Amino acid sequence: MMCHDCFCRMKKQRGCPWKGQLGKLEEHLLNECPFVDINCPNKCDNQLQKKDLQQHLEKDCPLRTVPCKYCSKDVRWNALEDHYQACPKYPLQCEKCKKENITREKMDEHHDKECPLMELKCPFNMVGCTFEAKRTEVNQHVKEQMASHVMDMAKKVGVLISVETSGAQAATHRSAPPPRRTRGGGMESLPQEQASQEGYFSELSTRTQHQRNEIDEMRRIMTGLTNTVHHLERQVEEARIRQERPVQELTLR
Repeated sequence: MMCHDCFCRMKKQRGCPWKGQLGKLEEHLLNECPFVDINCPNKCDNQLQKKDLQQHLEKDCPLRTVPCKYCSKDVRWNALEDHYQACPKYPLQCEKCKKENITREKMDEHHDKECPLMELKCPFNMVGCTFEAKRTEVNQHVKEQMASHVMDMAKKVGVLISVETSGAQAATHRSAPPPRRTRGGGMESLPQEQASQEGYFSELSTRTQHQRNEIDEMRRIMTGLTNTVHHLERQVEEARIRQERPVQELTLR
């Protein structure tokens, strides 16, 4: 009986053309028949015919994995919007200058180095300048007040160097109190005075190192500001040349 020919159970319902021995029907239904119902392997709760599984996995399944078009990371389709809220490559618009297509990971750098409308303090605020404005205005301010700022910086460095020198001299000339003689003619040690003096030298050394660090930082800032001024001067010169070129061309005509 198992050798008798039969048709697939899905022939009448869905048109499966299979015909074979009855003993092979179950194997056909389990492994071959494209018309049987199966559950999505992604567990999206959808049931579909086996023949439609590939399209479902590629285009329809809400739990299918797709690459983010910005960072190429594999993300579930139904979680793409959440991913975009944190994607480092997602393009954003600067809220201040409205420049577009700045990736999320580059936005802080744009604010720190490029955005012309970013509110900044004058880089010489450490020597007392209180000017604060948009980046373009701060750049112009630095250029116009460079001589004054450099003088303020020089005074600050001079004060720190003077303090450092005087502190070192004080440490050199300060000596420990003389030890006292005991009744037997020996020398009495003074642990309290020695400990006090050691604490003084330790504090002085720390203060001196801190002042040296401040001087090094000021020198670094001055180098950076000098480079900034040179850059601004080049930009001004290039703008002047661009403005004069059309006039020269008209004159030649």
